[in-house]
Amino acid sequence: MRRLTAVVLLLMASGPAFAGSKLITLEEAVKTALSSNLEIMAGEEKIRQAESGVREARTFFLPRVSSSFSYTRMNEGMETMGIKVMDANLYNLGITLLHPLYTGGRLDALYGQAKENVRMSGYEQDGVIQNMVVETKKGYFSILKAMKGVETALKQKEMAQEHLRKTELLFKEGIVTKIDVLKTEVLLSEIEQSILRTNNSVSLAKAGFGFLLNMPLSEQFEVEDILETQKEKHDLEHWTVLSYGNRPEIKQMESLSRIYGYNTELEKSRRKPQVSMLSNYNFQKGSVTPVDKWDNSWNIGLAVEFDVWNWGETRERIEKTIHAKKEIDTRHELLKKAVELEVKSAFLNLETASQQIETSKKSLEKANENLRVANLLYGEGMSNTTDVLDAQADLASAMGSYYQSLYDYQIAYAELEKSAGVQMNRSGK
Repeated sequence: MRRLTAVVLLLMASGPAFAGSKLITLEEAVKTALSSNLEIMAGEEKIRQAESGVREARTFFLPRVSSSFSYTRMNEGMETMGIKVMDANLYNLGITLLHPLYTGGRLDALYGQAKENVRMSGYEQDGVIQNMVVETKKGYFSILKAMKGVETALKQKEMAQEHLRKTELLFKEGIVTKIDVLKTEVLLSEIEQSILRTNNSVSLAKAGFGFLLNMPLSEQFEVEDILETQKEKHDLEHWTVLSYGNRPEIKQMESLSRIYGYNTELEKSRRKPQVSMLSNYNFQKGSVTPVDKWDNSWNIGLAVEFDVWNWGETRERIEKTIHAKKEIDTRHELLKKAVELEVKSAFLNLETASQQIETSKKSLEKANENLRVANLLYGEGMSNTTDVLDAQADLASAMGSYYQSLYDYQIAYAELEKSAGVQMNRSGK
């Protein structure tokens, strides 16, 4: 009966908010955060930039056509033996075709780099998404924790009011003193202040959550309660292995290593000849006889460029890229160890959170029993008001700890999923 009363009081306290606001589930909250977050939008633009870079690199393999036009006005034309050999107005129109035939792997390396840049941008976006998912979950459960704080305070208020009623009856019968009544009234005043603070905590948690979801500050909403603790349980090795293949940071480092490998191929291409086909088609007027008619000519040929000797510059550039790649590979291994440590820490936090649920559950059961006994003894005149009020405060504290442990478990599991890289990514998985 008392539990029902507490629920009714909670609904009465929050009724106006429910009446004019929408209910948000955790799944809806995550989708909203991912679709409206400005950082994610910026990341999508970065991916599109990289994709344009791939299309640009693809054009390097294709022939290029360029044109030029010039007009020159001379002070006068030129004549030789009565024949006009140059007009005062000179026109020149040229069309050039240039096609790379052999580049020693340079174009392939540039194209490979461009594709890796797309992958890197995608992995970076996955990291932003995973951070957003876990931050959304933390914000969601922070609201629920604050709301349970309100519920606990209302429960404590209900118990104190019931105790005040009993105490006033006992005071009228001369069994207890006025001080017992005053103590309970003071506690009720303190509980009212606690309710006010916890309500403010709910408002602040919602404001932060709304900001995360890019919602208007004036928008009213409630979140669906989640108390389940049935999660997939795996050992530490399972989560660690998952992190190797899923963590965006590790994938980014692997992609960066491949980019540095392409850098080496780019520098090695300097040791090989660069062969291109060159063709020109020209239209001229005013500089060849007859000067009043257009003349055209064309040519085709091969252009070969080869760096014969540069005092070891190419060799040193190659060495620099090789060592740069080795540095990235070393940092890759260092990152994997850091991820291992992060996964282990998150795993232990989850274990602790799971144990805390059982501990707080037992404490709640004990606090309920202590209050029951204290009420019985008080009714028989075998205990005082302080004993009952202390038992009520212990019960309220145990309730708060129990609910907090449930939500802390949810947050800890979300953190473990993030550390293993199994939070949602761009593909929605």
